[in-house]
Amino acid sequence: MRFQIFMFLFLSSFSVFAQHTLQGTVKDEKGQALMFANVQLLTAAGDFIKGEVADVNGYFNMTNLASGSYVLGISAIGYQDFRREIQLAEDLILEGLVVEQSSVALDEITVTAQKVAYVRKADRTVVNVGSLPTAAGGNALELLEKSPSVRIDRVSSDVSLLGRNNVVVFINGKRLRLDGNEMLQYLATIPAANIVHFELINNPPASYDADGTGGVINIVLKDFEADGFNGHVNLYSGYGQYGKYGGGLLFNYKSGRVNIYGDAATSQDYTVQDSDIASAIQFDAGLLETVQRSSRPAYLGNYNAKLGVSYAFDDRTAIDVFGSFARRRWTLEASTTTEYISAFSSIQNDLLAGDETNTTNQYNISTHLQRQLKNGHTLSADYDYLNFDIRNPTSYQLSNFDANDQLLDQSSFETKKETPFNFHVGKLDYKGAFSDELQFETGIKAIFSEVENNTDLLSENREPNTESQFTDALDLTEQIYAAYFSLAGSFGNGYTFTGGLRYEYSNLELTSNQGDLDRQISRLFPTLSLTRTFSEVSRLTLAYRERIARPGFQNLAPAFFFLNPYTVLAGNIQAQPNINRTAELTLNHGSLFASLSYSKDDSPIIRYAVPRLNQADNLLLLISDNIEGRHQIGLDVGFPMTYTKFWNARYSIGGYWRRDELNFADVRIVESNPVLSIDISQNFQLPSSWSIELSGRWNSRTYQGAIYQPQQTFVNLGVQKKFKNSTLGLSWTDIFNSGSFLGFVNQLPEQGIVYDWNYDLEGSIVRLSYSYNFGGKQVKKARDSGASDVLRRVNN
Repeated sequence: MRFQIFMFLFLSSFSVFAQHTLQGTVKDEKGQALMFANVQLLTAAGDFIKGEVADVNGYFNMTNLASGSYVLGISAIGYQDFRREIQLAEDLILEGLVVEQSSVALDEITVTAQKVAYVRKADRTVVNVGSLPTAAGGNALELLEKSPSVRIDRVSSDVSLLGRNNVVVFINGKRLRLDGNEMLQYLATIPAANIVHFELINNPPASYDADGTGGVINIVLKDFEADGFNGHVNLYSGYGQYGKYGGGLLFNYKSGRVNIYGDAATSQDYTVQDSDIASAIQFDAGLLETVQRSSRPAYLGNYNAKLGVSYAFDDRTAIDVFGSFARRRWTLEASTTTEYISAFSSIQNDLLAGDETNTTNQYNISTHLQRQLKNGHTLSADYDYLNFDIRNPTSYQLSNFDANDQLLDQSSFETKKETPFNFHVGKLDYKGAFSDELQFETGIKAIFSEVENNTDLLSENREPNTESQFTDALDLTEQIYAAYFSLAGSFGNGYTFTGGLRYEYSNLELTSNQGDLDRQISRLFPTLSLTRTFSEVSRLTLAYRERIARPGFQNLAPAFFFLNPYTVLAGNIQAQPNINRTAELTLNHGSLFASLSYSKDDSPIIRYAVPRLNQADNLLLLISDNIEGRHQIGLDVGFPMTYTKFWNARYSIGGYWRRDELNFADVRIVESNPVLSIDISQNFQLPSSWSIELSGRWNSRTYQGAIYQPQQTFVNLGVQKKFKNSTLGLSWTDIFNSGSFLGFVNQLPEQGIVYDWNYDLEGSIVRLSYSYNFGGKQVKKARDSGASDVLRRVNN
């Protein structure tokens, strides 16, 4: 039934591809030609297709237009905006379009525009958050989970794009150097109200780090560029199974050459994270068959703040400095019962009570210096210092019972994990042009990383168990040096290209009780993109790239988490880097987007895909490990549809075929499976600035190595009302509570492992949010990496 409800949204048809001409004349109410009027042709969904400026006779002419439904827009200073829906099935001439004069004085006019929610380009998808009513009261993590082609696995803490794993995340063009669950927790601290848009970059250029075989997600936060004091405040309150609330403030003060800006936000989330695990593990001591249920009520408190200043020395030189702090605190009291159906001991069931605290403090200092040279070239320098300090103490009490529920024994123990990170990142970039047709970019970069990971298993008297594999002290240092050069240009007959080469050398040294590691990698990473433009609305792009996936520090660190006395999540210092090669063919025709890709991974890192049996201690270790290889063919299609004047829709369909090759206990396993994901968004623009969005997603069963994740269905609702300087929003996420779960199934009976883990997240959450813009001119924009926006302000 839930799937039928979802598929009810999926009503669509494709447009035809014939080419037509649109011409016409524009005049005012007196019949006079309206000279130099701005004429725009938009898709029915609002995507910009083509623009012209009417001549002295008010005449305009647009060619090479595809058949379909469009909106013709005309604007001119002192006149009301003109809008008309048109249908192009043949050449069309519109004579005497009348634009009425505005009766409002110019200084009283407030110009507003609703951006298109999803803009598909050859190398990326841009998601404009302000155009999504379902974003109300949410955060960056939830928005990404709802985005086309993005899938977030909260069990393995992995982000994938177009079916490709190991996606790296940037904030305002700067790499977020957390990984795994810590990265997902940080994304949950960023309010949706503070985001302008985010870019899902499937083909990153050479200026980006080579890390991230799945691509890049760049989250762009809001900024204000008007003089004086301006800002934005937002509040929200919600309820699922438990309450949640939060809010944030973003401000900017600009006077002359000085600009001071900052933000602060908090979210308080009382939630639940229950799980059910059924397993059958063949140890040397015998078959261990269990059913486990865990109740995990939790509290997640997030706090973050930033303060920065930009100063323009002159019209061409500026500096930007900011500092930020974030604190994330996650506490839960877990109660886990395990029934032993078949076991090699007298224990019939047990109760594991856990009291866990996970606290992360993050500090960041960032500087950006930029100089605009006389020849139009730009030189910039950046330095960033980041510190993360993660502390995760957990206390356990284990009670064992016999078949008559009589207490056999009881024991207590504690685990302790302390992980400080330190990063120093410096880079120098130079941009310029050899000619109008040929631009270039080059730069160098250095990254210095220091990580410690101290884990302890403590007995009842809080003494460390030094003989345990769960007591360890890891020290890790890594240096990465990079240089890149890229070219972008055009040549005859509508061809454009971008090409780049990035060189990276890395040196990683790791010491721990489990062994030492000394690894150097020296490699070139090419990127190439060739585009053939056939018309204003049609282009074809062929792209190729090579990227690397280095094991995340959290995957390497020998951290651990007890699911039960026989099952442990653990790190793996033996995880190896993976090289990915991807070729992609992309078609853009109007608002239709289609992409066909092939990718090959030498040894992808998959969490829990290759479990390990520790027969000596009767333990199943679920770790991050490499499989032998992966081949994947993917097809991604997206297109809008307009049904009525106020009803339009967006459809995205992504499918891929994946072949994974792995070795388990000296047995070669090959898994070949198709995967499908369908995203639907229905948007209704109502009178008085009301809007409604009904969206849905269906994910088929997804395979990763020897494991698979069950299919999911989401249906979300958002309602938004815009006022002059404020917005009221209501969102309802996962209405039918049919998608807010994660899990994996590992079916390897011949190898002695059958494992079915279902992780139930809190679904069906309703949030009410309110945001208000204060100050003078509310001109919101995306803040880039630093001082370049200051230069624009000085020059304005």
